[in-house]
This record gives sequence, C-alpha cells and structure tokens, in this order.
Amino acid sequence: MADENKIGPVKLSDSRFVDPETGQLILPSLMDKDQEEHFKIYPTWFVGDSTFSDSLRKIRNYDNADQYRSVYINLSQADLYYLKFIASFKSAQKIHLIREALLYPELFDATKVDKSLKHLFINNLVWRWSYDHPVYGKPIDVYTLSANGYYFLKTLFGREHYFYPMLLLSPRIPDIFHIRFWETIDLYQLLASIPAYRGSTTLFGGSEEKKLMKSPLQVALHLKDEVQNLVFYPMLLTDSDQYYSSVIEKWDDFTNKGENLNTEVNELPGKQNVLTFYSPTLKYAVEFAKKFKLGQYHFPILFVIGSVIKKYGIQEAFFAPLIGGKDNELKQIKFKELLDETANES
Repeated sequence: MADENKIGPVKLSDSRFVDPETGQLILPSLMDKDQEEHFKIYPTWFVGDSTFSDSLRKIRNYDNADQYRSVYINLSQADLYYLKFIASFKSAQKIHLIREALLYPELFDATKVDKSLKHLFINNLVWRWSYDHPVYGKPIDVYTLSANGYYFLKTLFGREHYFYPMLLLSPRIPDIFHIRFWETIDLYQLLASIPAYRGSTTLFGGSEEKKLMKSPLQVALHLKDEVQNLVFYPMLLTDSDQYYSSVIEKWDDFTNKGENLNTEVNELPGKQNVLTFYSPTLKYAVEFAKKFKLGQYHFPILFVIGSVIKKYGIQEAFFAPLIGGKDNELKQIKFKELLDETANES
C-alpha cells in the first residue's frame, strides 16, 4: 500500500499538474484576505437525489467496533489510502484526492476517485462538506474524517495518530482552519512532485510535539547538496500575532537558539531542520519578517510564497531573512536543483 513517507520522488516529466519546465501549478487553496474573512463551509448529508431523511438512512450506523472489521474487508486499497490521506491532512478538497491519484497513476485511477469517496461516505467513515468557491462560483466537495472513521482507524491501526474530527464542529476550530489544512495539501503535493523530494510526514511524534507548536507538514528536500527537513507552518492572512510569536519562540528554544538544528523529525532523512512558513503573498511575508524581527534569530528560516509559485514556479518561491540582518528584509533564495532530476539522483 502506498505510504506518503515512502513514495517519491515522482518523475517530473510524468507530472499531470506541475509544469516540468517552470515548476508552476494551480494552487486550489490560495485565497486573499477578503476571501478568508468571508469563508464558510457546511456539512452535507445528501446521497444522490434522495431526500435528507432518506439520505441519512442510506449512511451506515455502527453498533459496536467489531463491525469495523467487516467494513475493512470490503474496502479497496484505494479506498483505504484516500481515507488515511484525508485523516492525515484533516480536510481535503475533492480536487486534492484527484491530484493524488494523478500523482501516482501506476497505483491509482483518477476516474475512480468518486467511487471511493462515495463508498467511504456511505460507510460513514468520512463526512462530506461543501463550500462556495470564490473563483469558480460553484459548490466544492470537501471531505474530513468522521467520528466513526476516526474510531475505525484507531481500532484497526492503533499505533497511528489522527486529529479527532469532532473538534471541527466545536468553536475551538473555526471554519477558516480548513483553508490551512488545504494549503498543507497544496504544499505536500507540489513538493512530492519534484525531484528534490525525499519524504514527508504530517504529525510530530515524541519530544517534538511537546516542545513545538504543532506543524501540519514536514518535508525532506535535497537542497544545496544536502537533505534538509522543512518544518512548515501555513500562514492564514487572518492569523493572530500571538500564534506566530509562540511558533518562533518555541522554535528558538527547540534549537537552543540555533545551536542544535539536527534533532530527528519523524525519521525523515534530513540532517538539518529549517523553520518554514508558507505565505500566500510576498508582501505578507515581508511584513511578517519585519514585525517579528526574524533577522535577530540564529537559525535558518524560509518562506515559500504561494502567489510566486503560481506565477513563476517553485524554484522562484523561496525567500529567507538574513541572519543578523538589522532591517529584517527578505532575500530570494534560488534552489536551482529543485527541478533537476540529474542533481537529485543521490
């Protein structure tokens, strides 16, 4: 079975949604501040053209955990992969699941994604949501793990840890967090599509989780003749300053003020850890670097800029504050080897 930490890199020339020459792609989750502020998402329970009550009757109920085993036997390998994918990233647009199938065409059939999603939904392993896309102007299907899906995975794969989906229905997790989850998938699928990719995980384990603000994605990339672990924090334009102050302060403690950059992160192969922010725009990243005085810190920091990826490609999208830089300005860092399959054969 496919495993996000084991697959890759993909042959760039075979990519179905990343331009192999420029590294450009469409980012389904890239939004401006106004779109973030007006974002709404709703659960949807309808099955086909059935009424609401008839739809609910068609969705499976469970009397006890023993019933999970019989359901598991009837899941295809693709069904199970998509279920774990949704669980790992917390919330996924349908386009993300289609892209995952396109990313690994030797393993999955993109034309059968709908069939898998319907199977998971009818078996009450995922919840389906809907939001009105601000650009396309039509409802978009979104999937999260259901409460039964959570207990299904816990019962059958107890060692794996997943986000408890009932939190999505509580005030603790605002609707806008779905965008952060989607941005994480955008990043993962882009980076898993380039030759520099060496592996990824979506949860901290052990000591890291206690010492750091939780990062939804960590990616090992071959950069500058070595493999580095990029620990990502996707940035919403509406996030609070306090959240990022905590992210930075805890990273400063975690690295002992930059003296220890090689703590193991979830068995990823990188020799150095890099605090990495994903920002929708360069303007926001520049303001962020000055606001939090990033030049004063003695550990490497990177920004990956969504709007730059869309317009110019991934190899143009990395920026970094200069360590010791008094003006806290950002400098573009070009990793030419990102798309070079020859340079990344090691």
